[in-house]
Amino acid sequence: MHQVCGQFFTRLLRSSATIPLVSQFHHCRHVQQARLLSLKELRPHVGSNQYLPQTALMVFKMDRQCQQWRTITADSSTTAVTIWKDLKQIRSSPLPALVFGFSGLIPFAFVPLYMITTQVYSPDLEFVQMAYGACILSFLGGTRWGYVIAENSCLKADWHNLGYSVFPSLVAWLGLLFPSPVSILVVMSGIAVTAYFDTTVKGYPSWFKGLRFILSLGALLSLWSAFLCRYMLSSDSKKELDRKKIIKGDDDLEENKQK
Repeated sequence: MHQVCGQFFTRLLRSSATIPLVSQFHHCRHVQQARLLSLKELRPHVGSNQYLPQTALMVFKMDRQCQQWRTITADSSTTAVTIWKDLKQIRSSPLPALVFGFSGLIPFAFVPLYMITTQVYSPDLEFVQMAYGACILSFLGGTRWGYVIAENSCLKADWHNLGYSVFPSLVAWLGLLFPSPVSILVVMSGIAVTAYFDTTVKGYPSWFKGLRFILSLGALLSLWSAFLCRYMLSSDSKKELDRKKIIKGDDDLEENKQK
């Protein structure tokens, strides 16, 4: 019986090596359930034909721990360079994630496009865009929190993971406290830092990392464009002041003519 268990465990290790390193935890559960069904057919070659459930369960648990360790270890080695490989996995993203994700860029992109089209810088629109970015930053921290506390999660609910999920909300709050244009720079820094960690730390699937990179890049470019519009375009108040000066100058000319 021990020889059979040893051979079976060896086959499990070899088969786990062929599983893609980017497999997610729900995929691991599916594989584990399939292997658990195969354990029912485990029988010794000689001796007794009695089924030993404790031995089979031990082999199954060892294989489960091995598979989780393999997935987490391989995923933790993700670097900023390998993000380009994750970009290829975007096509495997769930359709709702793609639709809602790219729809979330519309409020970001609308503000600089409107300013550039009208050639007018609007402080109110810049604040609206910054506030929306702060909301998105808090949401990104919440995704980590939900992933950690989920049942059967491969990540521990420790100080590191939960503290990381709270950090974006604090940065977003600070961004709302600072005056413009410091506020928009704080929000941009928060989005950039969280994007780096989300695309390099362990836990998230590859399609999420690729999608996270694209969406964060779009948000940062939109915020930066609105920031540049502050210095490249005239604001509504400045144009109104210039208009009043022109009207006042015309009135002065009329008075001089009458004199």
